Amino acid sequence: MNDRKLTAKQAKSRQKIIDAASRLIVEKGIENTSLADIARETDISKGTLYYYYASKDDLIFDLTERHMSRITSDLLNLIANGTEGVDATSTLTIVYETLVNAETRSRLHLYLVREALTGNEILRKRFLRKYQQWQSMLEDSIQKLIPGITNVKMKAQLIIASIDGYIIQSMLGNTDVPLAETAELLTKNNQ
Repeated sequence: MNDRKLTAKQAKSRQKIIDAASRLIVEKGIENTSLADIARETDISKGTLYYYYASKDDLIFDLTERHMSRITSDLLNLIANGTEGVDATSTLTIVYETLVNAETRSRLHLYLVREALTGNEILRKRFLRKYQQWQSMLEDSIQKLIPGITNVKMKAQLIIASIDGYIIQSMLGNTDVPLAETAELLTKNNQ
């Protein structure tokens, strides 16, 4: 079902389904969350749930798209608006802290990545496209924040990889994640 064709009430119902699915996936994992669980959680019938999502994969795809779009939007806002007048190292530190410390979103992100890596080809391609978009966005931001910086592409790749890595470390309970130090290292103009 296309969002543009939804009434306000239908859009609200769909968001309720997405919110419930997110909570359940964070609590139980993707493989242990069924459409019946989501229908129960939202207090709607399975038939109504199937009206919005014909399959669990359809729901996971929509959830992934919304999740990745939200992270992208948050990144853009942090880089463009939330850090105006702040140096590049502090900006990157804020980005790290925001993404790494958002526990529910981090847990959901890891579940979705795991699903993408364990055979869900469509989901894997969506993640890959979004990561490529993030890299391009970061490259542009790095060049604007640090004129003349070298190794921009590599630094953008390292930022993305370190965010995922630090999310994993944080979820495992490592409280000594060097976010500010990593930000400082990646914003230096190494020749």
